[in-house]
Amino acid sequence: MSKAIALNQFTRYFCIYTVASLFVYLLTSFTSPAGIIVVFVLLPFYSLCVASIVSTNMKNRHATVRYNKYLLRCVLIFQGVKILASPASCYGWHQGRSCYSFIQELLSNENLRDFANKTPHWEIVETSFSIALVLYLVAIVIFLATLRIHKVAE
Repeated sequence: MSKAIALNQFTRYFCIYTVASLFVYLLTSFTSPAGIIVVFVLLPFYSLCVASIVSTNMKNRHATVRYNKYLLRCVLIFQGVKILASPASCYGWHQGRSCYSFIQELLSNENLRDFANKTPHWEIVETSFSIALVLYLVAIVIFLATLRIHKVAE
């Protein structure tokens, strides 16, 4: 477990984390499928998490919180996997083709014009995005559920 920190400080850090997480995700995968994921999955999920933390903070103004460092590492690892497997470029997505993953974009040395024609899809990485997204969301829920909030007498 971590050292005890003020709950309002943890709330501030968590809000900054959610905004930075959305920013990084959109920066690395600015495509239609990624936008759909943000609008219909990440924004509502982050909104519920932030609302939960803020309401807990308002009820316990002078409380401290401790969190599991191992679970925080798991959240960050799953977020990294989610970002690497996220759809980064979509050539022919509307015609039923899958999108190229961000890791595939990073490792590609070819020019973008020829990318769609020459580079094969890495289907295992592209299909693992939904699994990585679910694991990431579950890890955040478990992380928030295991927070130890200690009320301080006023």
